[in-house]
Amino acid sequence: MKNEIVQAQRLLAANPPKSEEAFKILKGLESTNNKEVYGLLAEVYILLEDLEQALVYAKSALSLDEEFVPAWMSLGAVSRKKGEVNRALKFYSKANQFDTGNAEIAAAIADIYFLVGNTSGAESLYKTARNLDSNSINAAFGLAKVLNYYGAFDEAVIRLNEILEKDGEHQEAKELLEKSVRGEKISISLFNQKNEKTEINDNETNEVDAWKLYLSKLPWPSKLFEEGVDVFEQSNANYLHALRYLSKIELQSPGVSGKQELLSESLELLLDCFEKNEPSTPLYFLLSRALILAEKKEEAKFILQTLLKVPSFDRIDLPFLPPLSSQDHTEVIQDPGNWILVRMIEAYLSLLSEEEIEDPANKKLAAHLLDNPDAFVRFGGRVTPKPPRIFPYDFWDAYPTLEKAQKITAFTRRISNQEFHERVLLQIIEETAQRLDEAPTDNVAFFVQVHALLGLNPENGAIPGTSKELDAVLIQRDWWGKRGLYNYWFEKIENLKTPSGSEVTAVVIANKFKQKSVENLKRLSGQLDGIGEILFVNNGQEDQEFKQLLPYVDTYVKANGNAGAYLARNLGALFAKGKYLVFVDDDGIPDESFINAHLKEHKQRGNIVVSRGVYYSDDVTEDPWHYNIGNKVKPAITILEGNAFYNADAFYRAGGWGDYILFGYGGTELSYRLLEFYPDKKRQIFVPGSRLNHQYFRGDGHKSGKKIKQKVSKMLLDCLHPDLEKEVRDWPSSFDGEESIYINYSWEESITTK
Repeated sequence: MKNEIVQAQRLLAANPPKSEEAFKILKGLESTNNKEVYGLLAEVYILLEDLEQALVYAKSALSLDEEFVPAWMSLGAVSRKKGEVNRALKFYSKANQFDTGNAEIAAAIADIYFLVGNTSGAESLYKTARNLDSNSINAAFGLAKVLNYYGAFDEAVIRLNEILEKDGEHQEAKELLEKSVRGEKISISLFNQKNEKTEINDNETNEVDAWKLYLSKLPWPSKLFEEGVDVFEQSNANYLHALRYLSKIELQSPGVSGKQELLSESLELLLDCFEKNEPSTPLYFLLSRALILAEKKEEAKFILQTLLKVPSFDRIDLPFLPPLSSQDHTEVIQDPGNWILVRMIEAYLSLLSEEEIEDPANKKLAAHLLDNPDAFVRFGGRVTPKPPRIFPYDFWDAYPTLEKAQKITAFTRRISNQEFHERVLLQIIEETAQRLDEAPTDNVAFFVQVHALLGLNPENGAIPGTSKELDAVLIQRDWWGKRGLYNYWFEKIENLKTPSGSEVTAVVIANKFKQKSVENLKRLSGQLDGIGEILFVNNGQEDQEFKQLLPYVDTYVKANGNAGAYLARNLGALFAKGKYLVFVDDDGIPDESFINAHLKEHKQRGNIVVSRGVYYSDDVTEDPWHYNIGNKVKPAITILEGNAFYNADAFYRAGGWGDYILFGYGGTELSYRLLEFYPDKKRQIFVPGSRLNHQYFRGDGHKSGKKIKQKVSKMLLDCLHPDLEKEVRDWPSSFDGEESIYINYSWEESITTK
């Protein structure tokens, strides 16, 4: 059967597709109940224009495998052919969810954007598709369509000839080439034979009040027009008509007809105003906006360059819109004059080439935007509001290098030094949240996001969903400065039982239920009976996930997502009642003396800030060196984090675990920070009597993934704390201090005595 499926795929990939031959093969395989057969039959029926049968087979394929991408693509193609563009977009997006980075999916979504009139969005996605696969015919043809639509006929002709060299039978490319040679623009309806009127409708907008309605939705007019927009009369009818048309373009739904006509009318009216009236900031802004929308960039550049030479921008005698649509939702942070100047510079710089940007005069303009509270900011690059992002999309793609880690930590230091306005911090939080949705294990995005959340003023209203219970313990622990961070992650706390004691709190976190955790908590509960409590942190799962653990839990804390191991531990520790905190891996099994071995050393020695214990697996010959470093109590850095016993006061004083670490080296980093308050390294010890059965790696995939994440974390921490390795490199191996031990905290070599 496999050979027959491959044969059918080749027939369908032929140019033109040999659908009849493929159909015969596939119908013979229909009884095999195979998703690939059903998926290919759906493709055949689409080619044969039998859309209902295509739907039947695509859905049959999905009934066998919900993540089968070809079936989702077929559903999208059927919906597109029916003119149901919203449904097509839904299906293509579903395919993208299961196969991100697929050029053909990106091109298909771009086609939908183009059909509904979102040409800029389509262009961006076509380019993304081309970057994903430089040989994608669909991406190349999409870009040719956009070029033709913009009137760039010569460039469209070049692209179309390149397509036809690769695929001489591409009928749509042939048709578009003929139009482009004649200098004839395509109509979007040429590629959208059937409009979905029930799903795409023009917003009914009052013709007279369109500009008032649109301005009322924006954050800045109230700061510039203190008396409101109703004070403007019809004294300049042509100008207000143009403003109305440009506002109506923004209020309309994507894909409605008539936008080009509205733009042409507004441009004509504004040019008439420009010739007949004394120039003003509103007129220059609105005219430059219309010129930019009409792709007349050189003319827009001239208008903005002229305005930049005007000594004052205070004459605001008419309502207006900023030069770029992306500036519409910016806020006035400093003052109206600065806001206007910043919008002007941003728009002007966005029109310049890379060579023009290097001109000293333009560099000086760009410098005005750096750290300007009213400006968009870019990380380590050109200042531009197109797109208004701090981190370009491709910033996250490259594997972090030491140089990149240095730049990232330099950037986060500026956040910690309060060099950025709160608006910038909120944008950082939003962009990193988007990245973490795509790549939840991205150490870099998490590191930056946590710093931005920590940078929020704890007294400020920008911190959402504050909790009285959380605020109370933040004050108690003197962690009030972390309010923005913990409110971002905290969902709830439930006191399930009254603890039997307040000496030791065992903190256990989990983001997935493991059967071992039941035995873990059962044993901890027995060891803590009469002296402490179990505090469990649900790290982002539904409550039902951990129902088997709840009989052993005294205090239940829930994070609203996977906050990483260290931040989640801190979130739980905030609510702990114990004088000592022991952090226990959820998938470990504690030996009988697990708690008492630690507690005994802390009580006898009196000045210990932290003790670490032993891990051991079922086959100790496979254990890494750091699992067990001896059979005597001695000074040691706290590498094991799931068998770590802290003096609670010392833990809170040092700030707890590094919130900004998503994975790796948290114990080492906390040992380093504890030295600031307790410089005697002999106060951090190893206790061999506390043992936890725990497996280091769960297979080769887990091993390689763990090492990669640890390496990224190490680079960030080395840059954050330049003397980290020096401080942890030498640690006394005995309490008399006569010998020292070299700790290779990369965990890749054994301990060596010197």
